Amino acid sequence: MSRYIINELSVDDLEDVLKIEKEVELSPWSRESFLFELLNNKNALYLAVRSKKGDLTGFAGAWIFKDEAHIATMSVSKSFRGLGLGSLLLYRLIEICRERGCYWITLEVWEKNKPAIALYTKFGFVRAGFRKNYYDLNRNALIMWAGSLKNKSYNERLKKLNKQLKK
Repeated sequence: MSRYIINELSVDDLEDVLKIEKEVELSPWSRESFLFELLNNKNALYLAVRSKKGDLTGFAGAWIFKDEAHIATMSVSKSFRGLGLGSLLLYRLIEICRERGCYWITLEVWEKNKPAIALYTKFGFVRAGFRKNYYDLNRNALIMWAGSLKNKSYNERLKKLNKQLKK
């Protein structure tokens, strides 16, 4: 994974972010939504994963509220899928959330997005609920939750995942 770099997402990345959104999402976020998140949401944390050349290959964002985080979005370009970049992004996002005092993290995921559900499950997320017609086009969402981010067993899970990511 040393061929990829994770850093903060910036407004300068917006065109690449919107290209990835249109490529992979059935209901992509608007330019205005991303601008608000990057410029005005004081609770937001947005990360980018880039190739060593600097090309944006994916991004993820979360909202942090005291001891809880909510993953708002996460996407990897189709041409870079299967390389472990989703795991790399999620690992770093969780790591920063933990550093900022989060004990819990939640998200919604389309109930038919099996690769994303598998990724979240690998990171200790479990199904905690269901939202009917959560997304456009009458798509339902699973609510997933990972708790006790700072306990010993979760620390061990992250250490093991980190070793896998460094291979």
